[in-house]
Amino acid sequence: MPERIFNFSAGPAILPEAVLLEAQRDLVALPGVGMSVLEISHRSPAFDRILGDTLGILSELLGGSADHEILLLQGGASLQFSMVPMNLLRAESTADYILTGTWGTTAARDARREGRVHVAWDGASTKHDRLPAADEISLATAETLRAAGPWGQAFPEPSFDQRFRILRTRTVGERHLKMWVEVPGAGRRFDAIAFNFFQGREASEPVPEEALLVYRLDVNEYAGERRLQLLVDHLLE
Repeated sequence: MPERIFNFSAGPAILPEAVLLEAQRDLVALPGVGMSVLEISHRSPAFDRILGDTLGILSELLGGSADHEILLLQGGASLQFSMVPMNLLRAESTADYILTGTWGTTAARDARREGRVHVAWDGASTKHDRLPAADEISLATAETLRAAGPWGQAFPEPSFDQRFRILRTRTVGERHLKMWVEVPGAGRRFDAIAFNFFQGREASEPVPEEALLVYRLDVNEYAGERRLQLLVDHLLE
């Protein structure tokens, strides 16, 4: 076999050699079928099995559930820039976009052809070299990320990190740590919760006055009010 070049691009990329050899072998004649996949009918039982296996594996990789269908469509990410707002951006509604680079900027541009767009955050001023900091995050940002789901194994929910001053804490349900935190120097305060924080720790273990929090964004709904909440995955001194 000729010397292979490894392609680490974001689109088509390197595949294991065993996968390529199996595809090469089965392209001539599918096992038990006697014809190439290029020769059989797309309505045949053999192709139905290929399609069913493909959708099942994709659903498992993406962490999908039975109430979500998987569509195999021509086109790539650029097609979705139009298809998502065409399907979800209803009349009189507004779509929030977080612009972290070229793809987000292009997606927002295409969405404007279908309806109203609100830019919840744009990193253009620093050439899109970072995600939004805590003092730039709003409830609208959290709602935008929630609407962008469902998140799965192959598409994990975005996480953020920032140092916070921990103003006050309270134990919830013996294992969880409720916090009220503030961005040092900015004065902006947030509600935060670290689930299972006391699992494997003593409840009397002191919480530092300032820490680096790794967190995800959440919309906390309580007593008819919607508020931004930080879901803390890691607390580091």
